Amino acid sequence: MPKCPGMVRGMTVSAFVLASAAAMIQVAGAQIAPLPVDTTHATAARPMRARFIVAPYGWMTGISGETGVGDLSANVDISFSELLSHLKFGAMGSFEAGYGHWLGVLDGMYASVGADRQLSRGRVQPELDLTTKMLISQAFAGYSVSPGPGIMVDILAGARLWAVDASLAVSTDVANRTRSRSPTWADALGGARVRWAVSPKWQVSLAGDGGAGGSKGTGEGIATAAYDVSRYWSLFASYRYLYEHYEKGDYFFIGHMAGPAIGGAYHW
Repeated sequence: MPKCPGMVRGMTVSAFVLASAAAMIQVAGAQIAPLPVDTTHATAARPMRARFIVAPYGWMTGISGETGVGDLSANVDISFSELLSHLKFGAMGSFEAGYGHWLGVLDGMYASVGADRQLSRGRVQPELDLTTKMLISQAFAGYSVSPGPGIMVDILAGARLWAVDASLAVSTDVANRTRSRSPTWADALGGARVRWAVSPKWQVSLAGDGGAGGSKGTGEGIATAAYDVSRYWSLFASYRYLYEHYEKGDYFFIGHMAGPAIGGAYHW
């Protein structure tokens, strides 16, 4: 794990906040978040016709780990409420299409976060100014098989793209330091999802993926329960865990995000 020369430690700022939050923030803030592969609907065998799902959602995640920009770095432990209080804008959703045994999924999330805070460090009281914009998009292609009644298993392959624009400034009475970076990277992924129709109205699913490429390693898991409100609409709740290990140049993030997600799906 890289150690940057002017390491800022103990600023748990809710800190440095969003420093790395920023930094990575994959935030999600509030991502707020992506489901690596959405789909809460349709566990039964499908006829040979096109089918589609549109699902907006919100991910109530926190961030834990270590991040650094230039010669500034910090340990990060940020709750969802802290992220939400600094969120300027966030949008996310997913789209899924299928035909017969084949399916494809697109998922995207954008978040803009800003923080301006004074930190207490003895006689020195540095001011922290952080601005971060984060885009996460991912795509999967898959093939479904049915090992038993009401059960579908999706074999998935795809990629996840990260684009971060982070600016971090620390000011004191004697010095000012500003660092900004705009890293972009992508990881190739392999995974699977199991869907089970517990009843005519309820479905549950477990999904996971892992891979590497632009990062040294990434992986996630999601558990979802969905309820069909009508023929076309479903409501769902999930719990999602996402790990990322990215190091390149003088920017790094090693940590995870985890928390519940809720949303709705329109399918036709």
